[in-house]
Amino acid sequence: MKFFINIFFILIISFILSVMPVNTKALNEDIPDDNKLSSNEAENVDYNFLYDVHTITDNSKRIYSPTNYEFELATNIKKEHEDLFNSDNIKLELYKNDILLKTYFLSELEHTKEVYYKDEKLNIRYNFSLYKSDLKITDDGFYDLKFIFDEFNDELSTIKIAYLEDINILDTITDIKDRDIAYYAYYNNFDKTKTIPITKITKYNDNVIVKVRDSLYDIPDKKLGLSDEPTIPDSTSLELIEKGHYAVYMNSFEIEKSIKNSNEAALCIDSIKNTMFQFDSIKKLSFFIDYKQDPALFYDIDISKPFEKKDNIKVYLSEINNSKNSYLIPFDIENEDINEQILIAFDTLKTGFIDGKKWLEIIPPEVNLNSYFINSDTITLDFNEEFLYAYEGFDKYKKLMIESIISTFTSSDLINKIKITVNSEDLKDYQGYDFTEFIEDIGYINYIKES
Repeated sequence: MKFFINIFFILIISFILSVMPVNTKALNEDIPDDNKLSSNEAENVDYNFLYDVHTITDNSKRIYSPTNYEFELATNIKKEHEDLFNSDNIKLELYKNDILLKTYFLSELEHTKEVYYKDEKLNIRYNFSLYKSDLKITDDGFYDLKFIFDEFNDELSTIKIAYLEDINILDTITDIKDRDIAYYAYYNNFDKTKTIPITKITKYNDNVIVKVRDSLYDIPDKKLGLSDEPTIPDSTSLELIEKGHYAVYMNSFEIEKSIKNSNEAALCIDSIKNTMFQFDSIKKLSFFIDYKQDPALFYDIDISKPFEKKDNIKVYLSEINNSKNSYLIPFDIENEDINEQILIAFDTLKTGFIDGKKWLEIIPPEVNLNSYFINSDTITLDFNEEFLYAYEGFDKYKKLMIESIISTFTSSDLINKIKITVNSEDLKDYQGYDFTEFIEDIGYINYIKES
């Protein structure tokens, strides 16, 4: 026999040091004489959420790195009918990007249950673990967790959760001494899947292009979480062909010692291109092996045509490497239209997916871009209110997000300044940035002080 209940469901996000009290609302329908329990529709259930010291009146705010979760189930079941109700019949469904990943039953999770009576009606208070390991979640990121009363398949509520590793945000520098220049030297990341810009400083003189090229021979400290193998082969040289066009000469003997496959060859070309294209005087690079392009392949990479500098937007993503350093890493947006580039960049910052690989999701899923406006060389991005609550309590991730947004949308030569608003209101102070006026790029990212 099925018995229907009138359920009032209250959820509390609980952390180890802070559990807030819950205000419940008693249900006053009695059990009919025929022993059948009455039922209210799920949409009539009233929810109140309490998280830390902030009262939350809806499900829109995300909870970051929860440890445990407490909720209370208040029924209209009288004490004498308690045995008719299975209080463990609650199912949880874990989603990511609207895709169902896992299903749990409460009985399978580490939890406690307290049964008590209020006005002689059955109440149950549950507290269960939300540790990543207990939910058997291996990847950090953003998830939705649905609570379902399984007997009737009634969805009780959905909470938004996120799991984040601790990270080290590298310095950004803006102050450069007289006669010094700052530039990016691109080195391979630890997994050799992408080249990462590392800020270097050198004296400006007539030999600066050679000095910048020479920095690519450096092998970063392994503790930085970068590859400790060469990015480019020894004896690589540059020579001016014509104004704006340089030749890059590589030696086949040195290539055999340091570049082992097509992936490393692609990283080598990316490192040289991205590093040398920072100079306004370099617009094109042609690659030669043993002073010729015959065959015109560097492993399986076609080098028969020059590589040209692009003005497209670069989207700045990140990864957490084995050193916990969170580097900002630029990716080219392959689209000629600036408006399409902006939309693709924003979507990529949310999904973290580009070129067939998943990186960190920089912007939480609930943050939306209301609109953007380009005027001359400036851009205004207007976000919804959820932007203000992104990474609440996790300042390092907030800093990563805002610096990624600024770096991304000022990376094209067409856009030099940015302003951020929330629902058309000025953003006055966000991680040290004042967006009441347009600001230029943040300076030089991924700066590692040399010991």
